[in-house]
Amino acid sequence: MNDEQPASSEPSQSRGSRIGSFLAWTILIIAGFMCSMWIIAPKVYVLDVLVSHQMLWGWCTLGYVLLVMVVRRLKAWRFAVVGLFFVSIAMYPVCTKRIFTLPDVQINQKPDTVIRVITSNIHPVNTHWKEDLKSMFAMGADVVVLNEVSPELSRAVRFDGYLEMTAYPNWIHRFWVENETSPGIIISRWPIQHIAPSDTINLTQNHLYATIQLPAGEVIMGLAHPLSPRNKNRWQEGNLAIESQGLRIKELIAQTGNATPIIIGADLNAGPAQTRASTMRDAGLSMSKPVLRVGGSFPANTWVPTPLQIQLDDVWTHGKIKPVAWSDFDLIGSDHRGVVVDLELE
Repeated sequence: MNDEQPASSEPSQSRGSRIGSFLAWTILIIAGFMCSMWIIAPKVYVLDVLVSHQMLWGWCTLGYVLLVMVVRRLKAWRFAVVGLFFVSIAMYPVCTKRIFTLPDVQINQKPDTVIRVITSNIHPVNTHWKEDLKSMFAMGADVVVLNEVSPELSRAVRFDGYLEMTAYPNWIHRFWVENETSPGIIISRWPIQHIAPSDTINLTQNHLYATIQLPAGEVIMGLAHPLSPRNKNRWQEGNLAIESQGLRIKELIAQTGNATPIIIGADLNAGPAQTRASTMRDAGLSMSKPVLRVGGSFPANTWVPTPLQIQLDDVWTHGKIKPVAWSDFDLIGSDHRGVVVDLELE
């Protein structure tokens, strides 16, 4: 009879467990860095670009933590605590000053108390701008904000009286400045009065603000479209443009005694967690898009999956006004989705 006992597998199992724990914690630390890099992103170009997918990093980290908990049979409670801490850090900048859910805008219904605003990067080489404008005008908006308009559209509005035959005869225009500022137009059903630029703030070529007399009350309307961060210089210049916008917004708030609501139709060329959005929040503004609405406004009409799209475009508000419905929509000739928001004065 062979009395030899088989060698114990406990040492190898223990070694395998240690290696697994090391790998799990290493991946979690990397995920933690991705979740928290928004904190230092304002000073680092590459990190700020990566922060455009901030919510994705948070959801991926949460999924990874849950997976590890299941594999380890819910015994890794320390791992879970650290992981959920990282998830909370990731979600903080994308949830701050945000509404979690909103219904869709009912295009065919518009209560008298609602202010309907559309914002769109209509694209500078949009050959279908007439069709896109027609579809936006059919949504019953009070105000339509167009960022990065084409030369043809700009000339049609400014020189050819294109809007005079529509329900939107009132408009103001932001001029194009090479390598600095894109052209933009604020179009309104109602009387609109341009607000003169500030004498105390730089980069005023980026500013376009007006008061609009709506049936629901008076509001200040503006637009924002800084340079896209295609390289570090454009990123820095665009950040400075939004800092200038933030200073101007604070100035308008002080001048009106915080009595007049402010609405900004913006394509920030940045996501909700990036530096430019943080600057807007610091100025007192809030995004309209609800947190739990999946997808983004860019790139549209493309193969990019919805969860990987970035919300560059939105309607931002300040003061006694709040969004009550939010939707986005496709444009024929643009690589951005438009946004339509119903707002109510509080």
